[in-house]
Amino acid sequence: MTLLLTYLGLALIISFLCSIVESVLLSAPYSFLNMKEESGHKASAQLKDYKINIDKPLSAILSLNTIAHTVGAAGVGHQVTHAFGSAYFGWVSAALTFLILVFTEIIPKTIGANYWRKMIGFTAGTIKLMIVVMYPIVIVSSWLSKLLTKKSKQGENISITEDEIRVMIKMAQNEGVLDSEESALHNQLFNFNDKKAHHLMTHRTDVEWINISMTFEEISDMLKTSQHSIFPVCEGTLDNTLGILRNKDFFELYNDESLEDDKKDLKGILDEVIYIPETLTSLKVLSIFKEQKHYFGIVLDEYGNSIGVITLHDLAEDILGDLPVDGEEDDPDIVERPDNSFFVDGLTPITDFNDKIDFELIPEESEFATVSGFFTNTLNALPKVGDELVYESYRFEVVEMEGNRIEKFIITKLEEEQGDVEE
Repeated sequence: MTLLLTYLGLALIISFLCSIVESVLLSAPYSFLNMKEESGHKASAQLKDYKINIDKPLSAILSLNTIAHTVGAAGVGHQVTHAFGSAYFGWVSAALTFLILVFTEIIPKTIGANYWRKMIGFTAGTIKLMIVVMYPIVIVSSWLSKLLTKKSKQGENISITEDEIRVMIKMAQNEGVLDSEESALHNQLFNFNDKKAHHLMTHRTDVEWINISMTFEEISDMLKTSQHSIFPVCEGTLDNTLGILRNKDFFELYNDESLEDDKKDLKGILDEVIYIPETLTSLKVLSIFKEQKHYFGIVLDEYGNSIGVITLHDLAEDILGDLPVDGEEDDPDIVERPDNSFFVDGLTPITDFNDKIDFELIPEESEFATVSGFFTNTLNALPKVGDELVYESYRFEVVEMEGNRIEKFIITKLEEEQGDVEE
């Protein structure tokens, strides 16, 4: 009986150890180990090396695990037959299989997958010992592995995709490592370069611009009542922009008593215009702003027409959310109502609405950038108050217009069976 328990105990303990070490080795992310290595954690550096050259540690772990199972099963079977006869061999085999499944597979691998952070040091040291103990088998299996498979260069197959990082961020939030705001900020950074200039710009219908024909007094009155500090100066239309005027530059010139009024040249204080194609990504726009050291651009469509303006403030808001300027009223573009419908500004970017409902309802790669653009394009007619459109599982209803422009929608989530597009 003593030998029976000895065979059983050793087999379960060794196999338990092998399984938990294997689970930690495979569960610990390469990126985490690399970060810990840079902070001077030696065990993480060692475990990272084992992940890169994984054939040796796996050979040692699996070989030792197989030997433990084989010797343990043979020893237990022999002792049972010797002590009780062959009549009980089948029952003992079934019981041993159950014990191996539960105590050497399910439990240790669950522990390793859940607590790998706390077991990095233990795992690195144990693997090192296993490789030493099983060295002859490790050498032979590594040679066979190299012979039968084409081994990649060291670290060549270690890569992390954006989706994997998103999952890691979600896991960190669920585990309390990141709070919801930090998690949202990280995700916004990933989404940032997916946005094009036409997604983030202020549409030309909402742009405040100065006509070069205006008097200094008219310009002064306009600037004093505006919430903005930078303005395009145009000749007749936004399509003919002469330059960019800064509020402070204008008032320095306006209040310069050393110059007669007819000597004050507005064109002389204008900054050069930066033109931004509507299809440029957010990162490219930011790069242009940094290179030019100016942070205000005129967005052009494929025909060279001015369709809006984009600023550094617009880029920052896409990452950080609404950043009201001084004196700006807090009038959100999307308001969720008590009945779970949404009161939506027509010029709301489709990316903002998709983010609000946490679902890409409106395709973000479409040629239109706003909810009203999507509605008008899908309706295929000039909209009017009361027009409705059912798209997928949402109903869009126009409730306010200004001329031919949609000011406000009510967007309502419908029952699942009401799908597709209806007018």
